[in-house]
Amino acid sequence: MQNHYPLTGEDVVAQKTPCSFDVSVWEFFWPFIAGAKLVMAEPEAHRDPLAMQQFFAEYGVTTTHFVPSMLAAFVASLTPQTARQNCATLKQVFCSGEALPADLCREWQQLTGVPLHNLYGPTEAAVDVSWYPAFGEELAQVRGSSVPIGYPVWNTGLRILDAMMHPVPPGVAGDLYLTGIQLAQGYLGRPDLTASRFIANPFAPGERMYRTGDVARWLDNGAVEYLGRSDDQLKIRGQRIELGEIDRVMQALPDVEQAVTHACVINQAAATGGDARQLVGYLVSQSGLPLDTTALQAQLRETLPPHMVPVVLLQLPQLPLSANGKLDRKALPLPELKAQAPGRAPKAGSETIIAAAFSSLLGCDVQDADADFFALGGHSLTGNETGCAVKSAVYPPGDAGAGDGRVNCRQTGNDY
Repeated sequence: MQNHYPLTGEDVVAQKTPCSFDVSVWEFFWPFIAGAKLVMAEPEAHRDPLAMQQFFAEYGVTTTHFVPSMLAAFVASLTPQTARQNCATLKQVFCSGEALPADLCREWQQLTGVPLHNLYGPTEAAVDVSWYPAFGEELAQVRGSSVPIGYPVWNTGLRILDAMMHPVPPGVAGDLYLTGIQLAQGYLGRPDLTASRFIANPFAPGERMYRTGDVARWLDNGAVEYLGRSDDQLKIRGQRIELGEIDRVMQALPDVEQAVTHACVINQAAATGGDARQLVGYLVSQSGLPLDTTALQAQLRETLPPHMVPVVLLQLPQLPLSANGKLDRKALPLPELKAQAPGRAPKAGSETIIAAAFSSLLGCDVQDADADFFALGGHSLTGNETGCAVKSAVYPPGDAGAGDGRVNCRQTGNDY
């Protein structure tokens, strides 16, 4: 880093990352190597954007790091005036730990003009292994939703391979592997995990590669673009689902600043067998105003395959973050089941029969003709445990078990 982003004796580096996160290593030692000054923030101050503004201004910080989620919160706390006042001494800012949204970089550039650099690297490879400028001409050329992770640093190799361990051509997605002297020896006390992640390098006998679990592709300029995690590829009830693709589509919706998809069981009463997970979308508004989740869900149906449309969209004031400032998926709230939503009661006849079937299957009292079977926790396998009689009341004739569109008492009743 000192060669690529040189510090001098005039620089001031902020140490604000918890020591459990590998970025703290260069925060602690880089300024000492270069003869720069190190200033340490109060514990947990990295979570408070206003406190960080004051910290930067008070100590004249020139170099700092943000996880993209925390950068988004910091940018949201800035005004043109506070950006001029509190970010005036910043010379370079680094981001790593998550995909870096290109729109966030553009907003940062407009507010501060401070060069922003995107770094990438798992802990298993000694902090950062690639770099890309997230400002200026390079940022202007970004066409995707996130900034590329870029080019390898010294003594490091990036390889993108297919399932047969063959290199993929530019533009084709594959699994990202790392090579070089900086790879860890393995996982302490986990020889099984070490063997699955640190493998023999077929292109250099006697050397190793690290399988990152990340999916990436080469761009025409020789940079690497991060596409998501291979473990974000789920199969739910036989349908392959790309969570990262859903996230990107949701983030492009009007007035949506942040978006993430989570697969979870939202109704334990309906989890009678098979895979009961449902997709839930979590959105943060750019303006802070309430989002019309019904209209946004309709837009998603026009863009995504039916099985990739979240059954529920929840608006949050902010996404929950871990101590390291990364998204904490375990802290995402489950949607609240509301059997009685605004709407008319089921009509006597087929609608009341279907409402009773819904109530029995879902373990809640469905009294709204427009209540969505899937938003209440139902799925295409829910009816399988109930026998043919109940199944026929839930699914349209000839479509039993399809279960990927919107189903309610009114619509299903019209099919009988």
